[in-house]
Amino acid sequence: GSSHKLNSKLCCLCCLDGKVSHSTHFWCRPVKWNLITFNFGLHDLTNTSHCESLYREQLVNVTSRLVALNTKLMYVTTTPFMPLRTLGNTVVEDMNSIARDVVGAHNIPIIDLYSLVTAKCGAVYTNCSICRIEPCSYHYNAEGMAMQAEFIAQAIGGVL
Repeated sequence: GSSHKLNSKLCCLCCLDGKVSHSTHFWCRPVKWNLITFNFGLHDLTNTSHCESLYREQLVNVTSRLVALNTKLMYVTTTPFMPLRTLGNTVVEDMNSIARDVVGAHNIPIIDLYSLVTAKCGAVYTNCSICRIEPCSYHYNAEGMAMQAEFIAQAIGGVL
């Protein structure tokens, strides 16, 4: 695959998911990164109106701070969380929609892992060959992680 070609170009794969939800500040080294990928959502799994508003506010904060670094950015959508989705709760879909609005305002490219997984497993599923456990949650087995890693590597390779 193309991922080995990225090692010399990729300085940082930054995962902020849940790490700044309880803080208005986050740490970034004083370095010029070639690219920062980020995700924000899986640890904020509640879709009350208050929480969605807070999620948007926090994501705007994170995104604005990353944009201020003047480097290439890519946003990674949150993968499905079927224990809630099979019950009709669309919190992940709602958060991904909010994230699309927020990062879209800055023309930040999106790596859509949510759609990658649902294309393989279905829109709503209990079991899938790429899930680490049954019923599926949000952890993936080696096949699922490799599928996502290659997808991310291709997306990153396209912008570096």
